[in-house]
Amino acid sequence: MAKTVQGDEGDKQRDKESVDSRDSSSEPLMKAPELMNYLRISRTKLWQLVKEGGLPAYRIGGDFRYRKSEIDAWLEAQRHEPASNHSKKAQ
Repeated sequence: MAKTVQGDEGDKQRDKESVDSRDSSSEPLMKAPELMNYLRISRTKLWQLVKEGGLPAYRIGGDFRYRKSEIDAWLEAQRHEPASNHSKKAQ
């Protein structure tokens, strides 16, 4: 019976490793027009964000590609929380 338990634990470990290995690298890459539509920005703004704003991109040949999960994470990092209510401080 101990062998079965060990086998079950080995299966669980292999399942965990399988899940861990399925990272964003299997996620399809977006082309610039797809990302422009997703973010609702112009091509000029997209290039500006890549060059100056650190927007995550992959250069493949002469083109850039983008992974949606990385763009979403980048967007979250850009989030600005609303300022606290200054009118209360003035009173």
